[in-house]
Amino acid sequence: MSFTSDIKKEIVNRGLADKRDAIGAKRAGLSAFVRTSGALGVVNGAPTFFLVSETENVAEFFMQQFAEAFDSELFVTHATMDKKSGRDKLVLQCPKAEAEKTLSALGLLKRGKTEFREGISATLVNTDERKIAYIKGAFLGGGSCTIPSATTSGTGYHLEIVFSEKRTAQDFCALIETFELLARLIERKETYVV
Repeated sequence: MSFTSDIKKEIVNRGLADKRDAIGAKRAGLSAFVRTSGALGVVNGAPTFFLVSETENVAEFFMQQFAEAFDSELFVTHATMDKKSGRDKLVLQCPKAEAEKTLSALGLLKRGKTEFREGISATLVNTDERKIAYIKGAFLGGGSCTIPSATTSGTGYHLEIVFSEKRTAQDFCALIETFELLARLIERKETYVV
């Protein structure tokens, strides 16, 4: 098991938030997960989204978080094999009747439109607890972390989170800087890596 897998397992075990602002924090974490491992689109004039997870426990975790935050359920549409990594991926989707309301609540949809919002909604991450939940959700969806080894001299831990959209990655840098963590943004193969 990799160090990244260990961290993801720990996040799943601890959850996104404590009881004070559970729904708001869960929605923040879900929004980040959509931004890092999902896809947004419009089908037959209606907004929709789906999520992809390489690990069953992360998929189950977000299915549970979604059910608790929205009193609705994500469903597995299919499993697919990633040709690059050789890993199975589970594809989760929101019920079509719930998608617009859900996307609005996750700060991903402009009000009353089928146009998607860029960046992170400020109201979604307006408390430290919600910010932390967003960071956890982003890591679960698109994060990796490596630890220094005895063979690598002078290098330390390396943490990165991949976003498909630049504005969200920029907002994420600002978000983690509120915790006095320095972030850098680079573009890599049509993605944005913090």
